[in-house]
Formats: sequence, C-alpha cells, structure tokens
Amino acid sequence: YGISGIVVFQLSGPALTLLKKGKHPEIEVDLLPDFSLEELEPKVTQRIIASEQELSFEGLLSGFYHGKVFKTLLREWGGKASDKVEEQTALEFIAYTKKLKLHIRGSRSFDQAQVCSGGVDLSEIHWDTMESRKVKGLYFAGELLDVDGPCGGFNLQWAWASGYLAGIHGGKGAS
Repeated sequence: YGISGIVVFQLSGPALTLLKKGKHPEIEVDLLPDFSLEELEPKVTQRIIASEQELSFEGLLSGFYHGKVFKTLLREWGGKASDKVEEQTALEFIAYTKKLKLHIRGSRSFDQAQVCSGGVDLSEIHWDTMESRKVKGLYFAGELLDVDGPCGGFNLQWAWASGYLAGIHGGKGAS
C-alpha cells in the first residue's frame, strides 16, 4: 500500500498539504544506506566471480533486498528476477535503489491514521482551562484541537496535559 514508519509520519503532513495545493511531492529513499555504491561494486563482482554460471538478478542480488520489495523494484525498473544480468546492469539497478524516488499520491484512510492534524483552532480556547471561547462549559483536549507534534510521544504528552486541564476545569462546573 505504500511506505510507513517514523520518518513517513513526520513527512506526511507537509506532503499532504502539498498534494492539496496541486503539487506533486516525492521522497528519495536509499534502500541500502549502510553501503556506498563504491562499496557494493566489489561485492557484486565477487558474487559473479564465485559463480560458475550466468546469474539472474535474483541469483546475483539475493540478500541485498527483502524478496517482495526486490521483485517490485525490479518490475518498476523494467526487469524480472529471472532475467540474466551482467555486472554493469546490476550496478545500475543498485544505483537506482540508492536514489529511489517515490511519488506521494495520497494517504490511507482516517481509520488507518497514525498521525492526525487539524481540529479546533487554538485561538478558540482558553489556554489555562481548555474551555471554548465560543461555548461556555465546552472543553477540548488532545487531537480534537489543531495540535500535532513531532513523533516521539509529544502528541501523547499534549493529550495528557490538555486532558488534565480540561478535566480539572470542566469537573468544577459539574458539581
């Protein structure tokens, strides 16, 4: 369905904002970040030398990539796992995967969301109580408000702190 993870969560908001403006955001990914292309070249060469037969993409690059990802990448690149491959072609494929451009087309549904933004504008609440400036006795907390922080627990902290304030002050009016 696409890509995921902390970096993707961090970039999803700005990417979706660009999409809404009619822009075409993309992300560049290095699928073999622990090695430079220069470090990978001798590894490919060694595999070719060690083999006594002509190798396929799959035979030569097995272990470099996760199987499903590898086959998808090859298909997008224009090859097949069973295609016979020479060293230069294999290195061109590896270079492609070290600067893989992914075009952002959208996001998953709200039900699948890991990150959320939007909500009640912060200018519409009293910061010290979390009460609405428009409707007396109405309190807001967490993701109901237009607050989203960086990944790493900041959104949880906001939910707890704002929930505490809303609960304390909202509870006073209920007695």
